[in-house]
Formats: sequence, C-alpha cells, structure tokens
Amino acid sequence: MSASAVSLLVLGVWVGCLGLILVVLLVADWWLHRQRWHHERW
Repeated sequence: MSASAVSLLVLGVWVGCLGLILVVLLVADWWLHRQRWHHERW
C-alpha cells in the first residue's frame, strides 16, 4: 500500500472513532437528562 493510502486509512479510523465517542457522549447526556426529568416529574 502507498503512503497516501495508509494515511487515508488512519484518518478514516480516527474520524470513525471520534464520531463513535461523540455519539456515545450525546446518548449518555440525553439519557442522564431523561432520567433527571423523570425524577423531577415523579
């Protein structure tokens, strides 16, 4: 594989991992807010 292909692959993996982390954080934030709302309501 050429150097550019390797760098593209590494970049793709990085972006994928960062995107996954971002999604997990967003879901966790939404879940915590939902739980808090639930506790406040009842």
